[in-house]
Amino acid sequence: MDRRNFIRNAGTLASAPLLPAIARATGTLSLLSDRSRKAPFRTLYNNDSTNLLSCYSPWSNPSNNPNQKFFRTEFIEQSVAEVAGKVDLQLFCPGLCWVPWWKSEVYPASTHYPWYYGLINKQDGPFDAYANYMLAGGDMIHDFLRACRSHGQPAFVSFRLNDVQFLEVVKGQVTFTSKMCMFWYENSAYVRSDNFTLGSEYVKSPDRAQNWAIPEVRRYKLSLIKEICRYDIDGLELDFNRYANYFPRNSDPQENREIMVAFIRDVRAALDEAPDPKLTPGGPSAERNERRYRYLSVRVPSFLDVHAELGISLPAFVEAGVDMVNVSDGYYTTNESDLPLIRSLIPETAIYFEATQTTNVTSTLPDGSRPFLRTTDQQFHTAADIAYNQGADGISLFNFA
Repeated sequence: MDRRNFIRNAGTLASAPLLPAIARATGTLSLLSDRSRKAPFRTLYNNDSTNLLSCYSPWSNPSNNPNQKFFRTEFIEQSVAEVAGKVDLQLFCPGLCWVPWWKSEVYPASTHYPWYYGLINKQDGPFDAYANYMLAGGDMIHDFLRACRSHGQPAFVSFRLNDVQFLEVVKGQVTFTSKMCMFWYENSAYVRSDNFTLGSEYVKSPDRAQNWAIPEVRRYKLSLIKEICRYDIDGLELDFNRYANYFPRNSDPQENREIMVAFIRDVRAALDEAPDPKLTPGGPSAERNERRYRYLSVRVPSFLDVHAELGISLPAFVEAGVDMVNVSDGYYTTNESDLPLIRSLIPETAIYFEATQTTNVTSTLPDGSRPFLRTTDQQFHTAADIAYNQGADGISLFNFA
């Protein structure tokens, strides 16, 4: 089965090399003051950076090389080239978005990795692939943008707001990962009694999530987003789904909404600043107007009944500066959602329906594995057909690699 046939037929607006020119001609990438034009994209492709080492691909074979020590720029370039011209927009997610996989002044690699390897009592390594790459001066966002520009491909960064993967518990103790930052560790219930995390039972992953009612949590995340907005990205996606847990149980939904709407406004303001020419691959270009409009997208749960507890109000988000809404089950391809209701709430906003690599993960087998039921071509096309009939403007692909 060639799943990339689905990409070619899922509603691509135009070949990727032509899209920036089309967008400029119609004014969609024009002045900041013009927010009235709808986002032109039809197919979105989310590149989860961690797949570049962990998934089978022309450049990586985990079974033959399960513990790669080096992350290479070529992995990003080849992953972009693999779908360039088949989708309208590529998004790159730099890890869990707690530790910058770009050149950061807020939390430099030279601060993070010595701290982390000291924490696990391996000051001299061996370092993991991401540590080696970053300590050598790596910058995944720059490499991604350069690769996209070489193919004429619009490029977004997808930023996970509260992802707490890899923090597993062994005999009551948290096992750490270099993908998690000093801020989380030092402000978690694992270390101190303050309520920075939403619980202390780390066997339950929601308890590991940070409490967004605490201003310091939001400030840390916003500081990283502001750095990303200095790059010459075409837009930014805020991923509310990884993981969908932000506020304490029984917190006030109205207060949660006010917090999140204010955060959206702050992100919108950061996007409205012109990018730093020094961070533009190949240097500034007259063709890429520094004051062009840059899009803000949100990836949100597909059912409205969970939005309030997460502080999500799509009409308020749109009013605060959101241009695109990515409706997502979070992990599975499904035909069930509140897409028609969501369309009625934000009738003029570009809405995308997400499909993924699997329709289900089966029960654990005796050998400990949990096989995926892979989404078939027919299921991809059915999901897309239903979504378009329910008012979607396009399709988003997540974990497709």
